[in-house]
Formats: sequence, C-alpha cells, structure tokens
Amino acid sequence: MRAVLPATVVVFAIAILTGCSSGGLPGNAPAAGAPASTGTSSTAPKTNPGGGSFCSTAHDALAKVVTGALSAPYQRADTCNFGVGPNGGLSGVALGALYGDGVVVKFDSPDTGSNYQAALDAYAGSKSLSGVGTAAKYYDGGNGDPQVFAKSATAFCLVQTSFNDATEVGLSKPGGSRTIAAADAPGLAAKLGAICSALFG
Repeated sequence: MRAVLPATVVVFAIAILTGCSSGGLPGNAPAAGAPASTGTSSTAPKTNPGGGSFCSTAHDALAKVVTGALSAPYQRADTCNFGVGPNGGLSGVALGALYGDGVVVKFDSPDTGSNYQAALDAYAGSKSLSGVGTAAKYYDGGNGDPQVFAKSATAFCLVQTSFNDATEVGLSKPGGSRTIAAADAPGLAAKLGAICSALFG
C-alpha cells in the first residue's frame, strides 16, 4: 500500500486548488481537476490561462522528464493536469478525475510569498532544490512521488506527481512501496523543477 501524505499536505493541496471537482489529485490529495476561478497570472510572459501557452510550455517541459505516454493537458485557469503512463492516452476533462499516473502543474503570480510559505509549512521536511527560480524545494512524502514548489520574483510554481512506478519516468522500479527509489528522487525532482524554470521564463 502506498504511503498517504500528511494531513497538512492534503489541506494545502485543497486550499491551493480551490474549487476543484471531486476525485483524486496527484500527490495523494483527495481532490482533482482544476480551479473554477478565472484569475490570470499577469506577470509571466509564458502564462496565458485559457489560451494554452502555459499548458503547452508545461507539457513540453514535462515531456522531457516522462518517457511513457503523456496526454494533452486538462486546463482551467492557471492549473494544468496531465495524464502519464497508463493514463497518458487520456485528454480533456477525462484527466480531471485522475488519482494516479498524473501530474498537476500550478503556476500563479498573486501572493507569491504567501504561496511559497504555505508550501513550506505543508511539505514539512522538504529539501532544497537549486537552480530553480529564487527559491525551490522538493518533497517526496516517503513514497517516491516528488512534489516540487518554487518561486521567482513574480510567480509561484507547484508540480505534484503521482506515478505507478519509476518506469514511467525512465527509471528502474524500486522494491517495496516506493514508486521512485530514494536515491533517484533528487534527480527526478531536479528535472521536474525544470518545468517551473520553463514557466518562469
């Protein structure tokens, strides 16, 4: 059985993805889909909620990390859901109900400091991630599904993952309940951080 993230992480995931439809969310949080709000991220040139450029950028960066099938994104406002692995063939609103084999990318410009601090509080024990924005951390919850969060001077980025096993990102499958081997988690987190770097521009 896979480890369940701490309640604080679940609370944070629900709070930061306010308005999500019911279902599952990568990172083992009990909600899925994307925000119903129509707010935009106005300070980042690569973000265009509703217009596809943000999701396209995130999709391209994610495709460099994931070696298995990768779907087109399900997008609403400033959050994109992607199906990977066995769910890589899904597209559109079908991705809104993903529990596993998915990646959620959230990119937001308002309250950058507050969003980052909330992530620090929620993902207690997260480790530093260099070379991404002005500050970045990753957390794998003990199960091998890295959650990466970062900030720049004007934006906040969160990448939440949920894989069935490491082969979906080109790594060897570990034993036990982990999806990604502990030794491989930092390297994968760095690659996921590149998604935020691409969005920061």
